[in-house]
Amino acid sequence: MMNIWVLTEGIAGTENQCLGVAEALQRNLSIPINITTFRLKLKQPWKMLQPYIGFVGSHIYDMNADEMPAAPWPQLVIASGRKAIASALHIKKQSQGKTCVVNLQDPRWAAAKFDLVAVPFHDKYRGKNVLVTHGAPNRVSVAKLNEERGKWSLPSAWGAGADVKRENVAFLIGGKSKAYDFTQATAADIIAMIKRLSANKYNVMVTASRRTGEDNYAALCDGLGGVPNVYFWDGAGYNPYFAYLAHADHIIVTPDSASMLSEAASTGKAVYRLDLQGGNAKFKRFHDHMENIGAVKALSLDDSVLNFTPRMVLNDAALVSEKISALIAEKQG
Repeated sequence: MMNIWVLTEGIAGTENQCLGVAEALQRNLSIPINITTFRLKLKQPWKMLQPYIGFVGSHIYDMNADEMPAAPWPQLVIASGRKAIASALHIKKQSQGKTCVVNLQDPRWAAAKFDLVAVPFHDKYRGKNVLVTHGAPNRVSVAKLNEERGKWSLPSAWGAGADVKRENVAFLIGGKSKAYDFTQATAADIIAMIKRLSANKYNVMVTASRRTGEDNYAALCDGLGGVPNVYFWDGAGYNPYFAYLAHADHIIVTPDSASMLSEAASTGKAVYRLDLQGGNAKFKRFHDHMENIGAVKALSLDDSVLNFTPRMVLNDAALVSEKISALIAEKQG
């Protein structure tokens, strides 16, 4: 039995990257694996000063005792996010180096402190034990998509009148971020585009995120309600996000989320990055790289015909898991 701990501050996108790597290990190794997730909540001033102040004891946590990481220590820690770093390195020290500690994304700390740091191409962080992936590791796999495909179907979502012979489009909508704005005008443009797609030859499966915002979410609900061949998940019940990816022939993603775009580009489907205003140098590096390797195609709001065959399918979680397997084997002698 291998025990794997996932340490994050509880942000869904960050946690999913860690779980994606852990699940890839679970698929690839021939031994049972137990995955435990810790969502770390810290008190002030440690919340603001991590990882620079280091680990100074269990009193830094704003958590119940049974929610905190404590001995016996696991064979592997997969951590991500600034608030998880000091805890991960504390475990490495307390285990006398027996716990393999892997950090996903730029830790803003010395790479030599970890057994492995994995960063996407658009992060400039580099080092001797740094693995550079194309995008963000994620939970998308053939097994995951096959499992989710059976939980949600187009006829049941649309009703008996659904045209299942049409090509299916998953439309993944993010929201406002430091690099991108998402206004009522943006929502209106996206609604108009989805209506054109549905009037052309596509079934469109739409989902929004927490960052979309209540007003924009309401506008999407109102604007897409009753539109033929369009299904908008209203947030109730089963979340069909992975089922969308499984059923889609084409996937359109707003440009504000490297995680969503990486997940889409891990499916083997035709993936399009919606060309919206905004961005920064880091996002430009990411988008340019994804297009240069042939994983994603840029798409205008005016487009209503989808035509793209990817040259590359991302498999970043598997790449990280293979490296971890080698590190663990090395530790075991």
